[in-house]
Amino acid sequence: MVTCQSYKVAYLLLVHKLPKQVRRLIERLQFEGSAFWIHVDAKADAAHFVKELSGLENVYFIKNRFNGDWGWFPFVQANIEGIKAIDDSGYGYDHLIILSGQDYLLCNNADLINFLHNHRESSFVQNVPVTSELNPHVSDRVTKYHVKLPLKKKIVYPYSSKALSKRLINEVLNISGKYPLPRIIPGDRQLYFGSNWMRFTKKAVRFLIDRINAEPDYTTYFKSTCLAEEHFFHTLLLNANEEERGPIINNNFTFCHWKRASELYPVPLNMSDIDSLLQSGDLLARKFDCDFETEILDFLDRKFA
Repeated sequence: MVTCQSYKVAYLLLVHKLPKQVRRLIERLQFEGSAFWIHVDAKADAAHFVKELSGLENVYFIKNRFNGDWGWFPFVQANIEGIKAIDDSGYGYDHLIILSGQDYLLCNNADLINFLHNHRESSFVQNVPVTSELNPHVSDRVTKYHVKLPLKKKIVYPYSSKALSKRLINEVLNISGKYPLPRIIPGDRQLYFGSNWMRFTKKAVRFLIDRINAEPDYTTYFKSTCLAEEHFFHTLLLNANEEERGPIINNNFTFCHWKRASELYPVPLNMSDIDSLLQSGDLLARKFDCDFETEILDFLDRKFA
């Protein structure tokens, strides 16, 4: 039983498949103070999720849906739409937790809520400063222009390659005047990156919404970057002071697939990972896939019932 009866958590779930697994996740997270907002990717049939989640209490669907193609800005828009919907709802949440439909608990639900309650003033945002010296690949995501093309192609400007085709693209885009260099982020902020699975206090949410509304140029900047969801919120929050957005803990207490060997990144978490999961000290993990294996979810349910 959850002991913090006055505590409230608003969950934003970004989903695109596995409606039965999404229901299972919600059922594990439910308690007296929980409510759930569901953003169904625009490529998916929302009717499957509406049908599967029917009968669950405090479950709401986000009306404006976005196509969350990997690496592109609409995924950030889905986050913003969900965050604003929760804040506009008037629900008196203490923490707003962003999850995918493929997350799952590594603890008893009461342990998760009590942990949040014990850190009720803090947001959890994993973050690292972006520097070209430390990680030029990550720096290129947000300091170069990423222009989406049909057939999952894109232009990255300016190209560093000396190939004729790349030099011609650089020259054409330079002449167009639409892509000024060097790119300067509005406010000349230090760029940050980290996990897009974040946990915000109401104070942090209010700060984010206020800044997004006040600085449309900031949003415009990130529309032509890559994996903006790993930079957009982090950069806003980490460039603010604690009085504005509250304390931030540099952790999201989530075990992710990239904590395994690189060849296992595409493989859903399964029973072969159980020792790593239980020894991680994390409270949540991702990605699970019930079409791949249900045994691990059954095991976690039994262990943390």
